[in-house]
Order: sequence, then C-alpha cells, then structure tokens
Amino acid sequence: IMDAVREAIETGKNLVLMKSAQGGGSEAMENALHWLQVHYPGPMLYLISKDDLAKEFSRDRFAYANETIEPLARKHLGGKSAGETIQVKRYVDGKLVIAGGRSVLNLQSSPYRVVVIDEYDSMLDEIKNEGDPLKLAEMRTAAFAEAGAVLVIAFAHPTTKDRGAGKVYYSHSDKRRCHVVCPGCSSWFPLTWDHVESANDKDPTTYKLVAPCCGRTMSDGERFAAVRNSRQISTIAPEEAAKKKWIGVHFSQLCSKPMPYLAHEWASSADEPSVRRVVVNK
Repeated sequence: IMDAVREAIETGKNLVLMKSAQGGGSEAMENALHWLQVHYPGPMLYLISKDDLAKEFSRDRFAYANETIEPLARKHLGGKSAGETIQVKRYVDGKLVIAGGRSVLNLQSSPYRVVVIDEYDSMLDEIKNEGDPLKLAEMRTAAFAEAGAVLVIAFAHPTTKDRGAGKVYYSHSDKRRCHVVCPGCSSWFPLTWDHVESANDKDPTTYKLVAPCCGRTMSDGERFAAVRNSRQISTIAPEEAAKKKWIGVHFSQLCSKPMPYLAHEWASSADEPSVRRVVVNK
C-alpha cells in the first residue's frame, strides 16, 4: 500500500484501496499520510464517515503522531495560539484537517494537496444528497495542482461493484490484486477465494488453499510467508491499465487470517445469501 501511494503521487494518478475488514488498511493509510506530510507537504484533508469519529481519530492517532514522529514533531505548530484545534493540526509547511462526513462542505472552501477519504461507502450513506466527496476532492486538488503533485485516496470495504470504492475500483482503476509466489513451482498467482477448495461446503475442516499453477496445497504458514513478499499486480491488459487514472489496490482476509477462521465464516453462511454477501464485502 505504501508503494502504491508513492507510485500514485509520482505518476499523477489517484489511489483506491478496496480492503477487507480488520486487515490493517486504516493503519497503512495513516502511515502513508504521514509520509506524504514529510515528503510532499501542503494542506491535507482526512475525511471520515462521522463527525464524532473524526474527533476521536484526531485525538487518538494524529495527536500522538505529532509527538512521536520526529519529522512531524519538528515542524508541528501546537496550541491555540498557532490556530490548532482538535480537528486541525498545523505545521510550518501546511495543515491537516480531519473532518466527518457532514463536514463535506469543507472541501468547497479551500484547495488541498492530498485528500484521503476513509470508508468511502459509509460516507456516502452518511451525507446522502449533500454531494459526492470524491468529485469534490478531485476539484479541490485540481485547484492546487499548479503548486505541484496532488493525490486523492479513497478506501473502504465495499458494498457492491456499482457504488463507492467498488465502483471506483472496478470502473476506473487498473484493478490490481495481491499476487503471491507458489512455494511448489515458484509461479505467481492471485491470492483469491477462487483458489480455495472444499470437499464439503458446510464443513470448515475441509477447506484448503490450492495453488492453481501446480496444485500444491498451501498451509497457513506458507501463505503468510508468501504474503510478506506479495505484489499488487494489475489483472487487466497492460495497455488498458496504463490508461487508467486510478491505481486500484485490493487485499482480502486471505492475507491475514488463518484458514479455520475464514472457513468457519464461509461455511456458516452457506444457506444465507445475505450473510454470505456480508462475508464477501468484509
């Protein structure tokens, strides 16, 4: 994810992250934002679905980062005298605004170099008819583009392919997927549920990940070792991928959860399509 953020801002593209729940996506995005503050400083906006979450996020994460990340601590302008509030962090070379979905109109007031939209799908539900934060973000970063590189990042665990992060990923991005190396034949393959086999859909003990290249069954240890050296590789034709304005990064719980846990979740939803849809989304 960090590599994708760097690639996006260096190539003038945006980034959409379609992520699983409990996969560390928000942590990775926070790391990326602080890296951008150091190497590409300027006004930045972090949008999250609800206003109360924005305040909590600012207190628990960004205040701590300003104290403990040395490059940020050196240029941080703390205190009310510097104009800092709970949701506005100021630096000698820019500011970071942390806002909730209901504050989407903040996008219309000033240009930003970087806009991060956390839980894009949830934000659409929160603001309803008050405007699409993604379109506003693209407008506000465009206003800053003459000053240098700009970037919009949107991420969420999606609801459908036709809205929010899913729509951006499937319609506008180069559709990258996590690929790993098979420990049996050293071939690369996408780490997806398509390669999980089961002799009995309702029996969690029969589920296993089978490498499509040589048919090797991979243990959890082999899978996690492979994930440490994984790559996000586009799943569309190179000439088509090059035309896309969004880098699309994807990771599922296959990157981080043991097979017994995943198999139980999947098997327990076998007779309930709505529950299985939630499993797919999360």
